[in-house]
Amino acid sequence: MTIVESWFIPLDILMIIPITLAVILGMIFLIVISIDKTCHTVPMMFTANRLLSAFVLGCVLLSLCVFTLINDLRQVQYQDSLCVFRGYMVYAVGAAQNYSNAVEAFYRYVLVVYPSRLYFRSIRFQALIIFTAPLKVSVMKRMKCRSNVVVSTVA
Repeated sequence: MTIVESWFIPLDILMIIPITLAVILGMIFLIVISIDKTCHTVPMMFTANRLLSAFVLGCVLLSLCVFTLINDLRQVQYQDSLCVFRGYMVYAVGAAQNYSNAVEAFYRYVLVVYPSRLYFRSIRFQALIIFTAPLKVSVMKRMKCRSNVVVSTVA
């Protein structure tokens, strides 16, 4: 049995409160965006994309903080089978959050640099960028370049 410092518990609670608030507000905003027809525009699509990634990140962080609080209350220090998975999910969802920011920055860039090309502003093109670019990244990771010849590997 490991002795856990007593000041860990208030810090755990202080982390859980704002994360819970962020998850609840994110869920409310996503519901409003999905219900209200005036919010079905391209800029709001990016806002919903960012809110969704923030909501998922909040859920992952909330599960991590609740797990930490439970172990601090029981004064147990061990690594369970999901500990590594929770840590991976924080990094993966954080990368998705950064990706949604990059997609919105790309949209703003296209708006300024190519204002006359309406295809770049369409919902279809932006949805294509949001949903297919992670697929491209995962496919490109499986390809190896060797002396100007691309060899695909099947996993």
